[in-house]
Amino acid sequence: MDHELSATVAESSAEPKRVAKRSVPWLLLKLAVTGLAIAYVAHQVDLPALRVSVSRLSATAVVVALALFMATFFLGALRFRLILGAYGADKLPGLLYLYRLYLIGLFYNTFLPGAVAGDVVRGVVVRSAFSTGAATSGLAVVFIERIMGLLGLFLLVSVVTLWHPFADLPGLSWFAALGALGALVGVWLLAHLPRIVHLLPRRLALIVNDIPSPRAIAPLFAAVLVSMLTHAMVAVAGHGLLQTLHTRATLADSLVVIPTAAVAIFIPITVAGAGVSEAAYVGFYGHVHVASSDALVVALGLRAVQAISGLIGGVLALVRPLAADVQDAPI
Repeated sequence: MDHELSATVAESSAEPKRVAKRSVPWLLLKLAVTGLAIAYVAHQVDLPALRVSVSRLSATAVVVALALFMATFFLGALRFRLILGAYGADKLPGLLYLYRLYLIGLFYNTFLPGAVAGDVVRGVVVRSAFSTGAATSGLAVVFIERIMGLLGLFLLVSVVTLWHPFADLPGLSWFAALGALGALVGVWLLAHLPRIVHLLPRRLALIVNDIPSPRAIAPLFAAVLVSMLTHAMVAVAGHGLLQTLHTRATLADSLVVIPTAAVAIFIPITVAGAGVSEAAYVGFYGHVHVASSDALVVALGLRAVQAISGLIGGVLALVRPLAADVQDAPI
């Protein structure tokens, strides 16, 4: 199992290099967009003001933000378990085990290229929860869990912006609603792939045959609600950082800005959302009269808190290797 996991992580982290070699123009475009976003942030933020904002940031608020992040990852593990059950896992892993696996996956996603190695590891590990034992089943559930997270993000933005709209951004909630609809369509297509397997190329059909179909719908709705809660908690964590900087932004403002800025991470023409996410914080918070330096500190603070959470997952993997957990796990 050690060798299998190592090979899986190595292959997933090496994939971006192979893709970059085959598609240099696409890589250059991503670098250009990321560079433009960073240039925009640098132009908007005054360096002396940024130093002042950093000096006012409360260590207590950072600790509280870290605690909230760790709680969101526990909820992420709960969402993962709900989706495993919905897709017919025969032997559901324990929640604490999945929490540990989630944190270890976060470490891989945060510190290895491509931001997908942790998802691949989670998919390979939980394949034993299915009677087929196929890695495709585990990977499909991880992919669906990612989609559910994105769906919850769009739904949260839609609900909050309908309740607390930005006067100069009237179309924001409709864009979020369209994104939520797209995520729902993606889940529906994935759930019904086995029905169209005869239309697919033979090699792809062999993979689709291993993708489970959902056996229950209620857990999927519960997973969406959990996703909305996790994104709301991240917004609360960010707002806590912002409050220490003495701005006039309200919690409702942060419940719009922070989830909306998080969408930037999923934009495919950037490098892990770098620059674009920070530009979104600066731009959106600017609509509620938050200084660019304060908005950037919140963005960087949340990135730092996520990195710390990933390091905790790395420590867990070092203290007890994942393969040992798999052998003894209550699956």
